[in-house]
Amino acid sequence: MGGKKTSKLIETAAEILRRYHPTTVRQVYYQLVSRQVIENSRWSYPSVPKALVTTRRDEAVVVLIRRAHPGDLVH
Repeated sequence: MGGKKTSKLIETAAEILRRYHPTTVRQVYYQLVSRQVIENSRWSYPSVPKALVTTRRDEAVVVLIRRAHPGDLVH
């Protein structure tokens, strides 16, 4: 997973998590859809948790995800 779209997804998701924490992955997904970062489809949803887990080394994102939904984060 990489590229311009993924970078935009991660950047926007981090912004959403900072603004709306605690929140869920599903809520982040719908925020990304409403901001037109990703399309609302069955195939788009899995990209959100995958991108967030991929960026788990970014401590700011990890802390917000843990607070939002501790069971969602894979260690």
